[in-house]
Amino acid sequence: IPAAKQCRVFANDLNPESYKWLKHNAKQNKIREDRLDTYNLDAREFISTVFVNHFKTIVMENQQNSSPVDVHITMNLPALAVTFLDVFQGLLCDEEELNVPSLPLPIVHVYTFSKAEDYVADVQERVEANLGSGLDADHLLEIAYVRNVSPNKEMLRASFRVPRAILFCKSAKRKREGDDAHCKKLK
Repeated sequence: IPAAKQCRVFANDLNPESYKWLKHNAKQNKIREDRLDTYNLDAREFISTVFVNHFKTIVMENQQNSSPVDVHITMNLPALAVTFLDVFQGLLCDEEELNVPSLPLPIVHVYTFSKAEDYVADVQERVEANLGSGLDADHLLEIAYVRNVSPNKEMLRASFRVPRAILFCKSAKRKREGDDAHCKKLK
């Protein structure tokens, strides 16, 4: 809700009760309707449909504007969010017209828990495993400590730019059954 006061937000929650309160809170906080679109979808469906459709518009507008825009995706369900990162593998596989130099690589902020002693290394390893690719210094922006949630359990946020190769299927291998054939046609 606070972000929608500063920029355009597409919010999604699978839980119908949470979705109801998202809409209620937007109204209570007087968020303009042109600033917040709300959805009640599975995260993978939301990213592969709603996000991709709006991202196309952003890329086309970005080509005409002199000032580039940043696109941020916040995945804030720490128990599961990191497991949804595979949705970015080949996400734009069928959208070759978007593979332009001005493409704003989406910046993902994913929250997760770690019980590892070296929790930064643990989070980076799990993010990369779910993305299907390593993240170099140009793409991995930060792994930030958020808070301690219980003895020996930390919450962290990994922020990274999704590499072009992952979005367009050049080196990504989808983990979900049946998706491999979809990406192989580009190779």
